[in-house]
Amino acid sequence: MSSPEQRANEATYWRDVMTVQGDLLFVDSVEAACMNAVAGVGWLPCDHDMEAGPGTALVPLMRGEAPVTRKMFAFWLEERDSPLQWEFSAMLSRHFK
Repeated sequence: MSSPEQRANEATYWRDVMTVQGDLLFVDSVEAACMNAVAGVGWLPCDHDMEAGPGTALVPLMRGEAPVTRKMFAFWLEERDSPLQWEFSAMLSRHFK
């Protein structure tokens, strides 16, 4: 699922970083992605704590014997820097280690 403007970047990421081979089909909404997965014509990457819906199964992505992970980043404009931004950043770091 990706906006039309980001599809080339997403395709590069999934092919080069995540090493997904084959054709990629992009849709505009989570609902469309879920429908493709249920119909057996697509898959939808999701977080480990999501539940599988009717007609779907969660399958972990593996690279060899290790689960595939991804890095998350938080950004904010320097001119909007504040103690709250840093507190939020620290909370994210503690929660997503």
